[in-house]
Amino acid sequence: MGEGSADILVSFEEMEAARYARFLKKDGKMVVNTTQIPSLPVLSGVCQYPRGIVEELKKHVPVWAFDATKVDAIVESEEPISLAPNREPSAIDQQIAENIFPYLHDGITLQLGIGGMPNALGSLIAGLDLKDLGMHTELMSDGYLNLYQSGKITNDKKPFQRGKGVFSICMGSKELYEFLDHNQDILSAPMHYVNNPPAR
Repeated sequence: MGEGSADILVSFEEMEAARYARFLKKDGKMVVNTTQIPSLPVLSGVCQYPRGIVEELKKHVPVWAFDATKVDAIVESEEPISLAPNREPSAIDQQIAENIFPYLHDGITLQLGIGGMPNALGSLIAGLDLKDLGMHTELMSDGYLNLYQSGKITNDKKPFQRGKGVFSICMGSKELYEFLDHNQDILSAPMHYVNNPPAR
């Protein structure tokens, strides 16, 4: 196999991922075990293990990083992804939205919540005269897709993870999943990271 010819690279260690990254195609994908396996020079104290390898790799290709010591098995499936039904905003949704509208302003970061309400609120907020909104949320839904499509969310004013929309879980339409596919402007992180207020 020559350089730039691999569709997927599976690495058992971060340095291994960096060492063989050149074999990936430009649109290739990488799966990396984040458990570090120090080399002899590192173990002997001659040098230190490099930091930020996964973050650097993510600048160039989509990377799925995980701790292999906490995984029993990885199963590939051809089952279609589950979709969450969408609905039009109800009169109650409209009333709730009108109650929160006075508190919204340019540059705020949104967390819309879970359930049918976020989609309704997202579509209603998309119609407001707002700009440079941010996303930091436990659940990403079609409500946020509406805000991205209307140009309301840029994540440019966020105090944390500026430039990145952050979420932990996702539930929505096929269009939402297609929007997320290979989207380098969105970060999916574990719930203990996303839902950790002191870290903000």
